[in-house]
Amino acid sequence: MRAVVVREPGSFGVEEVDDPRPGPGEVLVRVRCCGVCGTDVHIAHGEFPPAPYPLIPGHEFCGEVVERGPGAGSLEVGVRVGVDPTLPCGQCGFCQEGHPNLCERWGAIGDTVSGAFAELVAVPARNCYPLPAELTDAEGALIEPLACVLWAMRRTKPEVGDTAVIFGAGTMGLLLLSVLRRAGVARAAVVDVNPRRLEAAKRLGARDVVLAGSGAVAALADLFPGGAHVVADATGRSAVIQSMLPLARRGGTVLIFGVTPSGERVEVSPFEIYNRDLTIVGSMAINQTYGAAVRLAPSLDLKPLLAPPLPLGAYPEVIAGFGQGQRIKVQLDPRA
Repeated sequence: MRAVVVREPGSFGVEEVDDPRPGPGEVLVRVRCCGVCGTDVHIAHGEFPPAPYPLIPGHEFCGEVVERGPGAGSLEVGVRVGVDPTLPCGQCGFCQEGHPNLCERWGAIGDTVSGAFAELVAVPARNCYPLPAELTDAEGALIEPLACVLWAMRRTKPEVGDTAVIFGAGTMGLLLLSVLRRAGVARAAVVDVNPRRLEAAKRLGARDVVLAGSGAVAALADLFPGGAHVVADATGRSAVIQSMLPLARRGGTVLIFGVTPSGERVEVSPFEIYNRDLTIVGSMAINQTYGAAVRLAPSLDLKPLLAPPLPLGAYPEVIAGFGQGQRIKVQLDPRA
């Protein structure tokens, strides 16, 4: 089969490799669509330490079950599924306490084992969720990032009538906007450097959009004189996080949702956190939220995020220009 293979950091491309076979408790999935994530960029450049090389990346995907391994349960051949890529050990303290996203031996399809930038991928049957017929393949491949957003929501706990400011109008920022609005947030503002993405934010329910730049924070302070209940970073840039902290209202919540480089630091005032009664939360990946994301997805407008998927051979070009094109979510179709 054809698959993207990252041989070592900086060396990757499409190759012919052996077809995988489903082991005990696994099914073989023919991939229909797989989204490119910032994690894939980090893997390609050796910036994701758990990744072993060589590796087939790809963890945001859907496809069709084409073969069952022994003990694969009731999942039938021909069923279209989304796949939760999480591979927790199930035995460490975090797993036993209901936090498999913090597993001490954390693993994930496409991150630590072969993934879905390939024609075929073998996955645990228990990780597969049949997809509603009304979802397209491209929308089905958005279930994984949506599941990450749902865990962020559970961490943040917004209330009906709250206000929110989101920095970053990429896939994660716009999904977060959609779910916050669906949860009853009354007014949301979105900040981004890309006017096209801000147009998508308007379509998805942002009352205010602000072009990123030197005057953005002042403009937001005018829009929310007392601060916002929720201020979220979906950029992964420490300078953005530094600038957004003052925008949270007293008693508000600051969500660190974007992934910054591990060595970067932000300067905060412990007195301000205490005196303003702030809550600062992180949100790591998926925590048993994939099924909820499957149920929620048909009620959301996901089309503003999507463009027709590209062929598998576009992977090197996509990695080289990640985040710089006109697409919000870049996806690949191995069948193309």
